[in-house]
Amino acid sequence: MSGLAEILIKEGFSISGSDIHTSDIIKHLEDKGAKVYLSQTADNITDDIDLVVYTAAINFDTNEEYKELYDLFPNMCGLIDMGHAYLTQLPMGGFLENYGERIHAYHFHNNDGMKDCHNSILKGKIDYEKFAVLFQKYTPDARIVLEYEPHAWVSEELMERDINYVNKLYFS
Repeated sequence: MSGLAEILIKEGFSISGSDIHTSDIIKHLEDKGAKVYLSQTADNITDDIDLVVYTAAINFDTNEEYKELYDLFPNMCGLIDMGHAYLTQLPMGGFLENYGERIHAYHFHNNDGMKDCHNSILKGKIDYEKFAVLFQKYTPDARIVLEYEPHAWVSEELMERDINYVNKLYFS
């Protein structure tokens, strides 16, 4: 997020954000003009903000700011990165029950539960068969994007397998 903030500051945007502790990066952004709150509460989001960018690097259960974004911005829609959601233990069932109609897409990839390695969807700890039930119940019209990183090399055969798996499980 700090990289995005720095780019937007250079482009002339007013930037504010939050973190749970200060760091050299935060001090650098403050020196560039960013307003940084050292608490993560919904009070940090004021009426003069035009766009909110959220990272799923913070656990939903402990982040009041994320829970309230959808309530504060009733027209806001979202995309869920499944790898990030898994790592941060996003309680997917409860979240989709409350906000599923506003989720328009998912980034599908898998990881080892320790870091977001963007593996093939069948190589990791995320249970996409279990998630398919929630998808069908709450977001059947959402788009799915298979997301891979170059360092997690995925062959054409594995991509084809993933595409067939997603089509069978989610769209048939």
